[in-house]
Amino acid sequence: MFRVIEINMFSKLFLICAFALAVTSQERLKVTLFFEGLCPYCHDFVNEQLYPGFKKLGSALDIDLSPTQRHVYNNSKIEWHCYHGPLECQINKISACVIHLSETQSVMMEFINCYLKDSDMDRSKEFEDALAKKCAAQSNLSWDKINSCLDKEGDKLLLAYEKRMDNLQPPLKGVPHLLFNDKTDDNIEEAAMDDFIGTACKLFKTKPKACL
Repeated sequence: MFRVIEINMFSKLFLICAFALAVTSQERLKVTLFFEGLCPYCHDFVNEQLYPGFKKLGSALDIDLSPTQRHVYNNSKIEWHCYHGPLECQINKISACVIHLSETQSVMMEFINCYLKDSDMDRSKEFEDALAKKCAAQSNLSWDKINSCLDKEGDKLLLAYEKRMDNLQPPLKGVPHLLFNDKTDDNIEEAAMDDFIGTACKLFKTKPKACL
């Protein structure tokens, strides 16, 4: 009798461990997005494709966001140059700090979706700062920590993103630019711009339930 109980307990433990292994080994699709803070096409892609895709596919995605900008040194001080002007550089720096500070993908995506949805090149810096504070509150992020990051780590983070952009092969031609599992494919990227969920689901070797 004791032997039967012992075997049954072992069987249950085996099943639990097997289930846990199956869950933890779920394939993840890495999605890298190079973007600009005031690029309307980037905004549309994030709001209409990437964010809804994340809401559906969740942890099956490994989302990797990379703001793009250039720097110069002026009297030993870094100056940032962005395609849509200085305000975009500020948005990029705030985005970089949020990416750095976010403990989960969900927090990061909630902020970025909120922030890019209402950012516009016709807005003032004061409007953008107020928007960032609102999005931080909605995403359960500390604005004080973001503000501290802007002063202490912001330039370092943007320099790392710039280096990453420079090392991209083939070279970056424009944004939004998508990579899947660190690979560039123009056909896949074009399809994902119009149907991110459908395209992503085709790239999984073992499809998550949300794709079935």
